[in-house]
Amino acid sequence: MADILVKEINDPLLKKVFISDVIVSEDLKKARIFVSIMPFPDHSERDDWSHMVELDELIARLIRAKGVIKRALSRRMHLRYIPELLFLNDNIMKMPIGQEGERLLNNDME
Repeated sequence: MADILVKEINDPLLKKVFISDVIVSEDLKKARIFVSIMPFPDHSERDDWSHMVELDELIARLIRAKGVIKRALSRRMHLRYIPELLFLNDNIMKMPIGQEGERLLNNDME
C-alpha cells in the first residue's frame, strides 16, 4: 500500500502517510487501515492541534483516492474481491474509547 501511495498517487501530503496497522476482516471484504503522519526528520515538536488538522486532511485525501488505491491493489493482489478500505486515525487506538466506542469500531468489521 505504501508503494502505491508514493509511486501512483500524485499528492505530496499522501507521501507523508505512515501506515501503522491494517486489520482485514475474516471474509477479506473490509480492511481497517490505521494511518498517521510521518514524524519530522529533525524531530521538532508540533502542537497537537495542527497535527490533527493535517491528519484529518490526509485521511480525507485518502478517502478521495480510494478508487485509485483499490485499482492498484487489484493489479497486485489476486483476490475475488478487493477489500473495502476504511482509513482511520492511528491516534484513535491510543485514546480510551470505552465500551460503546469499541462496539462501534467492531461493528465496522462485520
